[in-house]
Amino acid sequence: MGFNGGDVTMAVAMAMLRAVALMAVGRGSAVQQWRWLG
Repeated sequence: MGFNGGDVTMAVAMAMLRAVALMAVGRGSAVQQWRWLG
């Protein structure tokens, strides 16, 4: 029945975690590329 405050908080937390994970993966791939180039 609609959204609760907890549901919204969970959705926001999941979105933030996903963004952080993507950033971490991007940095990791960049570091790997630098290692290969180096």
